[in-house]
Amino acid sequence: MLSALFTSTVYSQEANRVLIVISSDGTIDVFLTIYMDPSSDSIASIDLPIQPISGSISVSPVDVVIQPLPNNTIAILKPRGVSKIDISYIGSINVSEGIIRTSIKYPQWADNLTVRVHRNIVLISVPVNITSFSIFGEYVIIGLAKGSRWDLEYTLAQITPGAVPSVETPAIGGTQTTTATQSIAPTTSAPEFVSPLLLAGVIVGVGLAVSLLILIRRRKSEGPEYLDSTDKEILRVIEKLGEASARDIMSHTNLPKTTLYRRLNKMISMGIIGTKAKSGITYYYILRKPEQQ
Repeated sequence: MLSALFTSTVYSQEANRVLIVISSDGTIDVFLTIYMDPSSDSIASIDLPIQPISGSISVSPVDVVIQPLPNNTIAILKPRGVSKIDISYIGSINVSEGIIRTSIKYPQWADNLTVRVHRNIVLISVPVNITSFSIFGEYVIIGLAKGSRWDLEYTLAQITPGAVPSVETPAIGGTQTTTATQSIAPTTSAPEFVSPLLLAGVIVGVGLAVSLLILIRRRKSEGPEYLDSTDKEILRVIEKLGEASARDIMSHTNLPKTTLYRRLNKMISMGIIGTKAKSGITYYYILRKPEQQ
């Protein structure tokens, strides 16, 4: 059904792309670039690589209409004259005992899918089918093979300010060490590619070791949940209104849309707030009071 509907609308001369960015704070931003036939009005249904947070989807140009559908898909309604469509949203995550989880599925319509992982992210699981790998600035860049699925698990590394982590990559005739610092800027040289299997072994080994250390420290300390002033401001608005939509919260806090949805997703994962739908609008309410800090 998807291929039949989409074959007539995709502009085949251009590559349809997916970019997934895992930021230093563990949040996931998803960017889709889709090309469609500009000669007529079109409608297409596409599958998404990661489940989106409700209400976080943005589209450009503004005259393109996006309609959520079941089974992690969306409908795109495009007017005549539009060929390139950019879609972005915040990916949904689950957090349990310090481990962050989500699932990445290669969409049927995509020509390539790239995942950029910040160096503060410690990967516990790695994809099986890697087509490319490079280190550029503060990000590890991973290309996934068509049709692949990555049940992603990761946690956050506690990097000491000023520390200089290093990554060992194989080189001809021995091992070379690439050192990354906070001040590294992109260079014009092409990134180096390494064996995906060797990369997987390095990431899994380091990831498991660091994750276990972090979990042990957290369980020993059993400290309170960390909420900053922005999180607390959002909770005060929800508590005052009883339940609030994203629009309600933004009107009271003046927070940018992306920032708000990241904070809401964080507190949903922590079990502090819940959601309910009314007339197609998502409302947020408090499930429990956060621990005292």
